Amino acid sequence: MTIGELLKEYRISQRKNQKEFINNGKIVSQSYYSKVEKNINSITVDNLLYLLHYNNIPIWEFFSHLNQNDDIKKQEIENFEKTMLAAFYDNNKEKIKSLKPLIKESNLSEKNKEEEILQLEALLESMKTPDEKSNTELRNKIKDKIFSIP
Repeated sequence: MTIGELLKEYRISQRKNQKEFINNGKIVSQSYYSKVEKNINSITVDNLLYLLHYNNIPIWEFFSHLNQNDDIKKQEIENFEKTMLAAFYDNNKEKIKSLKPLIKESNLSEKNKEEEILQLEALLESMKTPDEKSNTELRNKIKDKIFSIP
């Protein structure tokens, strides 16, 4: 969803025409605003904030509707991590391993996929028995990741 589409949804839900929504042209001109709703023009941050305040639309609410895709990704990450931890506490290495292809095929960004796979591999590494050979390269990668956190 775009900013223009979301503004239009709010305007319609408030049963306002464009002129009423833009304070009779005091925020932006009606022709300009019409093009914002049609995604022809972009709106400046200042003008967007004026519109949101004028129409009593909480900023956090507006942006949470705008970024629903981020919420879906966040939920997907949380689901992977809950499953990993449950499998870890059950000492179920196969369950953890089975998540790797699911993570690779997910809609997460490449960076998020890499981070989830690194966590998965870290759990598997920590589950090794003393007689299993440790993966020094992986352990160093995990250390680098941990110590690079701001």
